[in-house]
Amino acid sequence: MHSEAFAEAGATIMYFHPDSFRFVVMNGMFPRVMTQMRALLVRDLIIPANHVGPIGAPERGAPPADIVTGKISSR
Repeated sequence: MHSEAFAEAGATIMYFHPDSFRFVVMNGMFPRVMTQMRALLVRDLIIPANHVGPIGAPERGAPPADIVTGKISSR
């Protein structure tokens, strides 16, 4: 596992909402790394199992990401 992808996955999980463009793209490119990193963060009590990062959260007005086109869509 590439350490840079692992570090980016950790930061993405901790700080970005699952609906944010960054989270969707990282999860699309590195799904196993994201899954493993989330498991490690929960196991080590860094985040709770139900953790959702705040940045890019829909309630903050960020539009949802479209992983197929790579573009941000409007609501």
